[in-house]
Amino acid sequence: MDDTYLVLYDIADSKRLARAAAIVLDYGIRVQKSVYEVHCNRHTLAVLQQRLAQVIEPEADGVKIVPLCASCQARKMSVGAPLPDMAEAAPWVVI
Repeated sequence: MDDTYLVLYDIADSKRLARAAAIVLDYGIRVQKSVYEVHCNRHTLAVLQQRLAQVIEPEADGVKIVPLCASCQARKMSVGAPLPDMAEAAPWVVI
């Protein structure tokens, strides 16, 4: 069973930022400049965390992964232009 997570980051170096963005895009969709919605199981989440840990500098960069319960997802709200929705995202394959 897949769970939903928000992945947010603040990365100081543009090369590390580009690598981190590419990694997270393997697992979900970008909803803001450095905010992503990811649907995955616990094993895949651990792989994502491991891949990000290999790219970032812990002293300078930060990545937060926030679980979203079903109740929270059902209450999502937005103001202004609509944000991308995982249901509308093109299918992808994580290798």
